[in-house]
Amino acid sequence: MSGEENVYGRFIEGSVERGINVLLSDSEDVEDYPVGSLVKIVGKKYEFLALITNTRVDSSKEGIDLLVNTNLSTKVKELMIKTIPSGFRRQILEMTLIAKKEINNNENIGKADVLPSFNSPMTLLSEADLTAFYGAEPTYLIGTPKTPKVIDVNIPINIEKLIDLSFGIFGKSGSGKTFLGNILAGYIFLHDLKIDKTMEKGVKLLIFDMQSEYGLELRDNRGNKIADGIGNIFKDYFERYTPDLGLAKERGLKPFKINITQITPSDIALIAPIFGISRTFLDHLQTIYNIISRKLFRGEEKGLGEFWFFGLFEGDHIKEKLEERENGEKIISKLEEKLDSDLSELRRIVVNALERNVSSALKTTFVSQTSKLRRLLDYPITIDEDPVGDIVRSLLDREGSHVIISLGKYEKEMPLYMIIANLIARRLRDEILKREIEGNPPENKVIIFLEEAHNFLSRDTYHISPFGEIAREMRKKGVTLCIIDQKPGELDPNVVSMLWTNFVFNLTDKRDIEQAILGVDRPELFRKIVPTLSPKEVFVYGEAVRFPTVVTVRNYKEVEKSFREKNKKINEEKSMKEEILRKHKLL
Repeated sequence: MSGEENVYGRFIEGSVERGINVLLSDSEDVEDYPVGSLVKIVGKKYEFLALITNTRVDSSKEGIDLLVNTNLSTKVKELMIKTIPSGFRRQILEMTLIAKKEINNNENIGKADVLPSFNSPMTLLSEADLTAFYGAEPTYLIGTPKTPKVIDVNIPINIEKLIDLSFGIFGKSGSGKTFLGNILAGYIFLHDLKIDKTMEKGVKLLIFDMQSEYGLELRDNRGNKIADGIGNIFKDYFERYTPDLGLAKERGLKPFKINITQITPSDIALIAPIFGISRTFLDHLQTIYNIISRKLFRGEEKGLGEFWFFGLFEGDHIKEKLEERENGEKIISKLEEKLDSDLSELRRIVVNALERNVSSALKTTFVSQTSKLRRLLDYPITIDEDPVGDIVRSLLDREGSHVIISLGKYEKEMPLYMIIANLIARRLRDEILKREIEGNPPENKVIIFLEEAHNFLSRDTYHISPFGEIAREMRKKGVTLCIIDQKPGELDPNVVSMLWTNFVFNLTDKRDIEQAILGVDRPELFRKIVPTLSPKEVFVYGEAVRFPTVVTVRNYKEVEKSFREKNKKINEEKSMKEEILRKHKLL
């Protein structure tokens, strides 16, 4: 600081716990200091990093009297206010202290646990200040911090710390979650390439991509392409699946069909609220499963077995749906073989078995409730393909690929999304546990990007979803979650408490805001910031960034360009290595 002309305000009151107030200098205008901005306060021993959480103007009695005085013209009033502004009003910046460092010493930097001396000056941050507080890692940059005067310095993210623990991306639709998600996914992919696989586990991404913006491209509200998603940029290193069989053929993705032999009663229970299924039906679902799968015929342990799912529907409707499909006749044949009867008899046999083994009341409930599930027969299904197994092996084996499941035309079909995600999550969990028991642990860590996470991890579903077990127990086994959601307030608090880095875009619902900032130190001081965030502004805090800050996320088109350059370089290096191996006849 070179003189009083660089002083923009002074610390006048406050506390570490409740925040501080800074009185702006008369020459300054409160309009130049947006909420969320970073500034510096220079004490006697320390320089403090502070974040503006609110601004206000306090008018004096004299100021109010002046404004209501009808004997003075507007021009006179404006001249008086301009000439002696402090006589009529005080411009106050409310702040929270984030960090401190010794003056002229960038080695000893930590959280702010003391106050600056009274009357300490507030100044603007320099590039050197931001680098000192946030670090100078040049590789993984998320964006520029919000400051009163724009400074071209990017805040780095520590990818190793980010993926070691679960993290969250929260915000309203259109706020910028997917742009940031693609950037972080790209950084995780590049980080995996740097790992010496002979010394430590690799890292693989599993991305559940509802709107196909990771696997294909990001689009604006009119459907126009903005840029390629991470799976399209690095497509040689990602296996991209979709249940949209037309899209798979058109864009070269792998088709994903649900193997109905892998569906469990818990999968139906998780999606049941979407269809308005009654509590009575769900309470008896396990009994219904037992009867359909094992006890359709009086006195015999015979039933549909692994094809139990079809027992929820009328046989004629099943036939109608399956006959339209390439593999439909094969499935019908298998079902009739299991049933030992024509499919048209299926509903009669099932309801009679329910009445015989339980009650006529359950039979009535069964008929009325299962009709609500008929939409499930519209999804692509199979009885012999195993895309889930292929995906899990790819994620866990050393030479495997990253995986993206894009929904394509099914982007609004939440039941389909949930079934696919649950099937993969359950198999992934089971396979990891199996390999560990066998003394052959997985060769990779897995980072799961889970959109609309509250459908799997709400207070009602957290304890029955496989993602709940992954969140609770699988971190030490190498699986972590990236929770992506518009409604963090609907997540189970236990899930939110397990997130160690959070990226919070604009939210306005009080409950959503409180959940999203639950892990930040002194959350009540940051609560006012979140509703003020503009699109692409994100409040980030946690293990992967040194100190909380509001960041304008990097322009994705620029990031896309840098990713393409890296992809070109990666492929060139790969080709050179393969050529050397060929020459030495090792490939």
